[in-house]
Amino acid sequence: GRCFTLLNRDQHSWLFPERTIDQRRWYWPLAGAPTSDGTRIALFVVEMHEGGPHFLSHPIPTRLHRVELDATTLDVLSTHDESATLPDLYGWTITADGSHTYLYSHCFQQFGFDGLLGFGPCAEYLKVARVPAGAFDAPREYWNGSAWTRDHRLATPVVDGTFVMSGNNPAQVLFDRGRFLLIEKRDDWWGTTVEFGVSLRATGPFERFGSIPEPLACDRSTCDTYFASWIPWRDADGSHIWSISCNLWDGSETCRRLDLYGPTFGTISIPPP
Repeated sequence: GRCFTLLNRDQHSWLFPERTIDQRRWYWPLAGAPTSDGTRIALFVVEMHEGGPHFLSHPIPTRLHRVELDATTLDVLSTHDESATLPDLYGWTITADGSHTYLYSHCFQQFGFDGLLGFGPCAEYLKVARVPAGAFDAPREYWNGSAWTRDHRLATPVVDGTFVMSGNNPAQVLFDRGRFLLIEKRDDWWGTTVEFGVSLRATGPFERFGSIPEPLACDRSTCDTYFASWIPWRDADGSHIWSISCNLWDGSETCRRLDLYGPTFGTISIPPP
């Protein structure tokens, strides 16, 4: 129904509570998807370390985990180290077309790096790997620009800074009715528009078809938005639903203004093929 049950243990994290160190090491869930037999969910989780003087001044993704959950109870069944492809975090966003499950990668280097606005140079890129549908233990194939290869070092971006002239492209991809739909917030925290793209292939190229101003919860000097993503169902009129997270620039104010901290939802119509 419409009710949620918290899975955390009192004040402790739901996942990796014994490893979590407040504001120094924490675990952010990325994307998840069902396994081929439907009994489990593979959830990708990135381990973050604070490399700066205070929280979120220079958070560094250091490891990637795949957590196997019971699809009914969400109990943790097993964990697997997926760090071999770092800094590429395959499992950033996941979608499937029936024959394959596609794991898109973003490096998630957003604050305190040497690039423009504090981005890491890899934040510009979205790459993709694939496995047979739901077979997360199977050998992966990576798109090298013209074919699929088993060598992740040869992977090339399917989205880069030329898509919407953005230095940070944390895109989310959804397969729907024969097409791959892309959504992202241009330059994420520092941009002002939500961008949309479409492709007939998981590997792109993605054609931009829409742009919507970010839906701020208050004046931009106080509020910001980040991480646009798809909601996997449609509105009553057939439009696609999307969401974006709202926050405050001053993190110390967030806990006092929780009415401004949360998701905002919108819809968009996808042009016909």
